[in-house]
Amino acid sequence: MTSTPEKDGHIVWEYMHLSAANAISERKRQFHMMWLNSQPEMFFCSKCGNHLKGNLEELPVEIYSSTNVTLLYHSWKLHEMVNDQLNKPASGRLTYPQVYEKYFGKPLTVINAVEEEEEREIEESNNQAIETANHNLDQWQHENAEQIRLIAEHRRMEAMEDAANAKPERYHAAGGCKSCGGPMTSDIKPLPSMASVRSASRQQFSPKNSGRSY
Repeated sequence: MTSTPEKDGHIVWEYMHLSAANAISERKRQFHMMWLNSQPEMFFCSKCGNHLKGNLEELPVEIYSSTNVTLLYHSWKLHEMVNDQLNKPASGRLTYPQVYEKYFGKPLTVINAVEEEEEREIEESNNQAIETANHNLDQWQHENAEQIRLIAEHRRMEAMEDAANAKPERYHAAGGCKSCGGPMTSDIKPLPSMASVRSASRQQFSPKNSGRSY
């Protein structure tokens, strides 16, 4: 079975546009560029392959690889370059807005294009911020593990003290505890209050004292 540009060329263009429009991840964009740059060697028509190689040197796909929208624009621009070389009539060509609507299912407007770019930038910024925050938290916990343990121990002991103070019948004004013979409340060294523990922890772990900025 013989392949010809007239017979099978539209299949290549259709796949190229679909591949570009669906390149929504970095991995897919890398695959699209690798596939496209290999086509001059894989083309069924050697003459067409040489023309495509020259066109890709003049219009490198890498420049348009930031998003699937820019890749689709590149594939349309490359198609238009070939149409010009073949003297195809303008009446039979698709404009970029028509190509955009065909492969994304909605009309191209300035608002759509801006919103998509803003959403992508916001998502990337949020992901980076979350990743950085998680890294900083892990590092902070590692560097301050002993202080964190001491604060937890103070909180546990304070809870025990609160529980004991909730049972005043076990303590008396003089003579020790009649139930257990233990010391009086006045003889027990008080634990640091929760307020003092929190104040100390804020001083210990503040950016100024830790040498880190958050």
